[in-house]
Amino acid sequence: MLKVLDHPSGERQACLLHSSSFKITIEIHGIGPAELGSRINESGPRLDWRSLRDRGPVRLFLQQGAQESSAAPGEAWETDLADGLVRLHSAAHAEIRIGQQHVDTPALLPSSLYLALSQQWALAGLLPVHAAAIEIPGHGGILVIGRKGAGKSVLSAAALAAGAQVVSDDWVLVGQNEGLWMAERIRSFFMLRESWASNALLEKSPQQLPFASHRSRPRKVLKLDEQSCLTPSACRLDAIWLLERPSSGRRSSSTICPASPAAVLGQLIEASMPALFSRRLPKEHENLQALTQKIARKLEGYVIQTGTELVHEPDAALWRLWARSSPLFQLDRPPTG
Repeated sequence: MLKVLDHPSGERQACLLHSSSFKITIEIHGIGPAELGSRINESGPRLDWRSLRDRGPVRLFLQQGAQESSAAPGEAWETDLADGLVRLHSAAHAEIRIGQQHVDTPALLPSSLYLALSQQWALAGLLPVHAAAIEIPGHGGILVIGRKGAGKSVLSAAALAAGAQVVSDDWVLVGQNEGLWMAERIRSFFMLRESWASNALLEKSPQQLPFASHRSRPRKVLKLDEQSCLTPSACRLDAIWLLERPSSGRRSSSTICPASPAAVLGQLIEASMPALFSRRLPKEHENLQALTQKIARKLEGYVIQTGTELVHEPDAALWRLWARSSPLFQLDRPPTG
């Protein structure tokens, strides 16, 4: 999982963001460890983003071994977002400048910080994806991509009810580790959209995880324990589900059909950070084009429309979808037994 660490120099307004699964570290100057943790994991009082205005630019570097990246900066590309002006140097560092005109957006992770982090991950050959990641213990994992309202929250709750393990229900890092495709969660909590369906499924979950209502949004929130086997921080990926919302109401039965590599590629790009595929950032463009094309070729893709059976019989419904997704999921019995 992603860990926020103190900077080895002891500098208070600097920290490290380390990926345990992919063994890469981003060095950040201008934000302290507790401050960064509050904006990624909602741990402790949330940093007022506007308080960074007087500190100078926030700078991010991908560490190479024990050193930060020494690549010569390419031509800077700037984009002025609501919460900060981002300057990206291809194959090198990123900067965020927060001025008087910038605001602290309601989103937990400011868009300027997320763009800068995503650029550094791209240099490491990693892709942040707005997706759920689900693992069937001992058999394999699935990346679930879907637009807003497609049903990721209900599918994640159904997976928990069926005894599967959910790595994340929203943002994950995707890449290769020792030849295996992996997904690692970015934030250390679940935030499921609250509905009658997800609430009913959480009540069926054998784990009885301690979800709580969000203080201001219609969401169910669960703080994740790094040590819990019920909520692993990463999983292997063996298939990709493209979740579609039915055009006219949900059927009773779920449907699944193969997706073309082109469809998988298109949705991977849409669900990630499309700006980083720009040729204005040649190294990032090169890395992400190669990565996404390889994912689309190597992982089986399927288009899924979930039916109401997912709420009433999550074990059986997911069992049928899993069994059709990959030979790895041709089990003798459902995961819950």
